[in-house]
Amino acid sequence: MDEAWEKRFRALIAFKGQHGHLRVGQQQVMVDGTDLADWCRYQRTRQLDPDRRSRLEALGFDFGQDLFDSKWQAAYEALRNYSQTYGTTDVPLSLVLADGTALGNWVSQQRLRKGEGRLDAHRIKLLNDIGFTWDAYEAAFAQGVTHLEAFKASHGHCDVPVSFVAEDGYKLGQWCARQRTRLKGATDSAERQRLVDLGLSMDPLEDSWRAHFEAAEEHVRQSGNSSIPVKLITAGGLKVGAWWSRQKTQARTGKLSPEKRARLAEIGLHVDR
Repeated sequence: MDEAWEKRFRALIAFKGQHGHLRVGQQQVMVDGTDLADWCRYQRTRQLDPDRRSRLEALGFDFGQDLFDSKWQAAYEALRNYSQTYGTTDVPLSLVLADGTALGNWVSQQRLRKGEGRLDAHRIKLLNDIGFTWDAYEAAFAQGVTHLEAFKASHGHCDVPVSFVAEDGYKLGQWCARQRTRLKGATDSAERQRLVDLGLSMDPLEDSWRAHFEAAEEHVRQSGNSSIPVKLITAGGLKVGAWWSRQKTQARTGKLSPEKRARLAEIGLHVDR
C-alpha cells in the first residue's frame, strides 16, 4: 500500500466532508506542505491503478474534461452566495474562501476576459443575472458605499474614523477620506450626492463648526444672554463651551475668518470681549 497516496486520499475525503464538494482550491495545502490541488490534477493526468480510480469515482471525483467549467460554476455559485449575504458582487480583490478559491481574483478575471472578448455570452448573462458590476472603477466605488451603508446601519451615522477597518479588512476610514479629497470640488457629481444623501460629510471640520454654532445659537436664544459657560455640553454631547473658547483663541491669533466672526456677532457672540 502506498501510504502517501492513501494519506492524500483521506485528506480528500476530509475536504469533501468539510466543504460538501471536491473542487479543491489552489491554496488548499495539507499540514505536511503538500498541495492537495496539485495532487488532484496529478490523478487526472496519470494512468491510475483501476482500484484507485474506482475509489476516487465512488467519492465523486471529476475525471472529465469539463473540470474548467465546473470550477467556473463553483466560483459563480460562491459569488452568488456572497451577493445574497452581503448585497453586492463587488468582492475584495484579496478575498480567498475557506476552500482556497481566490474569489476576488476570479471576479477580476471575469471583467478582464469580457473586456478582451473572451467571456462567452452565457456566462455574461449568468453574471448579469446576479447584478455583476463590469466596470472596475464603478465596482470599487460601490464596494465602498456598501461598507459605508453597513457602518451607518451599525453605528447610526457616517462619521467613520480614518483608522476604521471593517471586519473583512476593508479600510473604510481611508476610503472615506479619499472620497472627500477626490470629490471636494465636484459639487455636481452624482457620486458626491450619493455619499451626502447617505450622510457622509464632505467637510467634517466645517460641519462640526456649523453644528457647534447652531448649538451656541440655541443656547443664546433660550438663555436670553450671550454668556456661554466653559463647561456647557449639549444633550447630544457637543462641548459648546470648549468650542466657544477655541473661537476666541483663534480670533486672538488671527486664525478665525471674518465670515465666522460676523456670524458669531450676529447672534450676540463677540470674540473680542
